[in-house]
Amino acid sequence: MELKELCDRISEEAADITEQVLHRWGEIAESEPWLALPADLDFDHLPALIRRMAVASLCTTFDRGACRDMLAAAATHGEHRARQGFDESLIYREYHLLRRALWARMKSDHGESANVYYASIRMDAISTLATAGALHGMHRTELEEQGRWPAVLEEIMTEWSLPVA
Repeated sequence: MELKELCDRISEEAADITEQVLHRWGEIAESEPWLALPADLDFDHLPALIRRMAVASLCTTFDRGACRDMLAAAATHGEHRARQGFDESLIYREYHLLRRALWARMKSDHGESANVYYASIRMDAISTLATAGALHGMHRTELEEQGRWPAVLEEIMTEWSLPVA
């Protein structure tokens, strides 16, 4: 399966993928309780984030605009988690679990072809960018007080290890 096809499929099935991701997270928490997420978390944002991750990593060659849109969504996610009183460790667990669940979904739907492997690497790369955005979003208030927030997302994009178009 080509990357564009994987992108389209993930984008179209983001709600279903979210349900599978949440189910898979429950299974992982049973065997790896240190990765369990608090029961009171909301995941309303997850389908949109999955779509943005797919668009930024699979539909394009890491298009700067698509990456920035995804980064902004991730930063908003971090802001929400901070307002809910969570710390950074939750962000790391969420993105770790998301990467595992997305890889499992692609592998189960499409096998272990070279393109699925390549797609997982690209999704992993975009997940790294999303994690950075969410972590910075958790500290938006402090960054605003320092007058740094307006430039933070661009700084993250500049520091990101993969070239963007």
